[in-house]
Amino acid sequence: MSWRQQIALSVGGTYGHLFPALQALRTSKDHFFFIGIGLDASPFLKQTICEIISLDGGRRFTKLLKSCWQAFRAFQKKDPQFVIVFGSYHSFPAGIAALILGKPIWVFEPNANMGKVNRFFSFFAHKILCYDEMLFKKFPNRGFLMRPELEIKERSSLFSSFGLAQKKPVLLIIGGSSGSEFLNGWAYKNVDWLDLFDVIHLVGPKNDPKPFKKRYKEKHITAYVETFINTLHDAMQIADVALTRAGASTLKELLFYQVPALIVPFEGAYQHQKNNALHFIDQGGVGTIKTEKEVDTILDALLTLKSQKRGDKVRLRGGLWSDIISLA
Repeated sequence: MSWRQQIALSVGGTYGHLFPALQALRTSKDHFFFIGIGLDASPFLKQTICEIISLDGGRRFTKLLKSCWQAFRAFQKKDPQFVIVFGSYHSFPAGIAALILGKPIWVFEPNANMGKVNRFFSFFAHKILCYDEMLFKKFPNRGFLMRPELEIKERSSLFSSFGLAQKKPVLLIIGGSSGSEFLNGWAYKNVDWLDLFDVIHLVGPKNDPKPFKKRYKEKHITAYVETFINTLHDAMQIADVALTRAGASTLKELLFYQVPALIVPFEGAYQHQKNNALHFIDQGGVGTIKTEKEVDTILDALLTLKSQKRGDKVRLRGGLWSDIISLA
């Protein structure tokens, strides 16, 4: 393909949408740009070295129309070769602008089931990029199976970066990029029982880590607490067990690193996240699925999973972004 024209990455606001796009960016950062609603406020893009076009709109119809107009004007100026839509309402205006201008559209869908925005654009898409093999098979002529590009490091060298001493099993708590009030609240309430672990707790960028740091310190628990980290894969490589929501990107990484996981699907997207969790287990992940109503069983489930032996790294099937772009 010619690199004279750029590729637009139409991205959402959560890390689950942005992480795959950031991986695409690594293939050739000079030839991609990001476009989406509210990207100027995203904590995940603070250190990103590429052009970012942040649209002003929101979920309201009038604001979405404004964002569509902004995306249309941006594409007239930038003239991207094609547009990759990553899902959520954040990426909707750029997809609409691409349709109006006749730009080829690719859809990236990490989940087992497509979200509404990606499902809409899938009818017009030239290619459907999937993490999930069952979803990939639904698009025999346009589908392309992908895998995240993940690093493997020497495990013993990673503990010091989190301030951990390798004396206890490591519990990784991941509430997703928006944070999880349920998982955060469970950890805060049950901190007395967490002295069996060293803890890496990511509370989400919308939450204050200070109360959790204080709580762990009062209970003499060694804990690394932050809003989020760009090196989540490092934390996964030293985790003995994870307490997590069921975001597709997170579960794909946990699968690769073979971290035993207690998965509590987000109630607001329960079936969607439950399907991700079921696919995680079907693909060889070590895990247990619990609902929020089963809160009293979480600790016992974590202790059971802690005793599970971490398996060998799972060989994930599919192409990398460099393979995908070469097809354009």
